[in-house]
Amino acid sequence: MVHRAVLGSYERFLVLLIEHFAGAFPLWLSPIQIKLIAVGEKHNEFVRQLAKEFMAQDIRAESDINNETVGNKIRKAVEEKVPYMLVIGDKEVGSANLMIRDRGKTETREISKIDFINEIRERIKNYS
Repeated sequence: MVHRAVLGSYERFLVLLIEHFAGAFPLWLSPIQIKLIAVGEKHNEFVRQLAKEFMAQDIRAESDINNETVGNKIRKAVEEKVPYMLVIGDKEVGSANLMIRDRGKTETREISKIDFINEIRERIKNYS
């Protein structure tokens, strides 16, 4: 019998990688780096635009504009182990700053969009 495990080795490697990080991949490896959550329907366009701005900077962002409660959207983002979560409401639409929630933390921090983009790019560059 001839045994060929070319793809098997890749699969084992991916399983080990997922197991090692327990699904919480580092920022540079995470398939979704930022999850943008719209509080209401009137914030959907701003969330879409912000996601496009992040993607133009080579940052993988996804917007959640589903018709669900904000708590449910946040719970899903926490379960997905997304490195950064942004909840966008009236305050964030009218402000130049963003409220960021880091993975594993319950507190949010306020930072300008430019500083946040620079922070992400620096973390990706340094593989942290």
